[in-house]
Amino acid sequence: MKLAILLLCHEDVVDLAARLASPFFANDDVKIYVHYDARRSAHEVDALKAAVPPGVRHAFVEDRVACGWGDFTLVEATHRLIRLALADPSFAPDYLALISGSCVPIRPWSSLREFLQRRNGLDFIQSVDIRQRKWVKGGLEHERFKYYFPLNFKRNRAWFDRLTNLQRGLRVRRQVPDGLNIRFGSQWFCLTRDTAAAVSARLAEPALRKFFAQSWIPDEFAIQSLVVQAQRPERIAGHTLTYYEFDDQGRPLVLENGHYEHLLDQPFFFARKVSPHAALLRQQIDNHLREPELDLSYFSRAGSPTSHYQRFLVQALSLPATRARVGASREKWSGVMHVNQRRYCVIHGASRRFALELMRRVRSTSNRHPALDFVFDPLRLVPAAESATWLGLQGGMRPRRDHDPGGFLYELVNIDDERSTAFCIDAATESWVRDFVLWDSNATVLCCEPLGLGKYQRAEAALRDMCVHEEGALYEATLRAVLQPAWLPQDFYDQAARERKHGCQVVRLGEVPVDAPDPTLRVLRAAWSTMSAGDYFAESEDQARRRIHDLGPTQDMR
Repeated sequence: MKLAILLLCHEDVVDLAARLASPFFANDDVKIYVHYDARRSAHEVDALKAAVPPGVRHAFVEDRVACGWGDFTLVEATHRLIRLALADPSFAPDYLALISGSCVPIRPWSSLREFLQRRNGLDFIQSVDIRQRKWVKGGLEHERFKYYFPLNFKRNRAWFDRLTNLQRGLRVRRQVPDGLNIRFGSQWFCLTRDTAAAVSARLAEPALRKFFAQSWIPDEFAIQSLVVQAQRPERIAGHTLTYYEFDDQGRPLVLENGHYEHLLDQPFFFARKVSPHAALLRQQIDNHLREPELDLSYFSRAGSPTSHYQRFLVQALSLPATRARVGASREKWSGVMHVNQRRYCVIHGASRRFALELMRRVRSTSNRHPALDFVFDPLRLVPAAESATWLGLQGGMRPRRDHDPGGFLYELVNIDDERSTAFCIDAATESWVRDFVLWDSNATVLCCEPLGLGKYQRAEAALRDMCVHEEGALYEATLRAVLQPAWLPQDFYDQAARERKHGCQVVRLGEVPVDAPDPTLRVLRAAWSTMSAGDYFAESEDQARRRIHDLGPTQDMR
């Protein structure tokens, strides 16, 4: 089994050289064919050639193409890579795999070789009939091949839009070449030699070249459509071997340091886009590639991203904010949570210690329930030792959480495919999460306070906790609220429920039925029933009232 890697790249020489140093490429059964964007100088090409590590078989396309996003030039560059690999007298590949300069192999060559041998000549490429299923996430779809696109989208955006609207008004319909059934999919593929040869022959036909050259983003449907003509449907896998993610506007998301475990969980052999700054991630992957994989069970799931981590969050925040990152979608106020369909429980109350003890008892009952502490604490990340097994929560994740709280919340909610996640929140502290939960119909907000507590007892407990955590502003707000006829800041959700200004379900934990259908609610209710209010609210209502009035608005409990 021999594999030709078709590398379509424009990245910096230093970054490309580091990626070419991957152990995956350092064997006689793999050869890299490089198309370096013609917008790069001849000096840079020479530097890249010199930087290819010893032991990596390679060849460069000499008649390079200046590639532009959305143009036929990307298809043409791919075509030249295919022709170069097929015409190489020193190497006869069984498969040809197209990757980009921002891709990295995430599985050893031995695993990919075994996979391809077991699949017995399947072609791995997305090929979606858009008449039956939508593939484009947003924007133009059928228009891409029905209209004429003589202008570059990025260089002539205003005229591009005007021309598109004019054709829409005139109801322009281009003639699709006879026998061509348009299929859409990712441009990244792994094709057999015979299929690649058939595609290359068709791409050389003048009529087809003219049709694709006048289309928009043909790299997402040209080769995909031709593969359907060249191969029987049952011989097309319908998925690529490259893992990638897009945001809501169809922009590729970037993998950073901290995504190693996530990538290994994906049943793919390549991944993109890996940040040029993710040196640690690449080193971890390279170490993995040097050892043979013992567990190949992911073969059966090849091509299907794991369901609970389809939006994995970025950990490193040192890069420019303009770069798209995994989990950093902000097209909607809710971020990635707008696609969430799983229910979750939010625990709040006056006493943080009471809530922490509640979650500890839930975890001691069954560590299968994702019961987390104050993971959205404004001052710090507060994970429980037991909960660290769910997400690897640690104090260093605070920047990651604060960068994209919606994405972090999505990750929490989807920890377990069977059980609802429960976590604590300080409802008295203003935050994105507090406000979002209020209107999220998937949220069940549970007040964990014991039944029958008075306002002054609750206020005294809250003030005591705030002093411990040095939340001076919140301390003063609570003290003023209780000395005046106003509702406590901790009553944010209860007040919204009274005013019917909420979308979540707001209930008291003590009022949850013991036979609630949600297993997380049942275990929370059971743990709550074992707790004593006296352990955390030692003062009576009268004692607490006198204590608070004695403090006055200017005194400090510390």
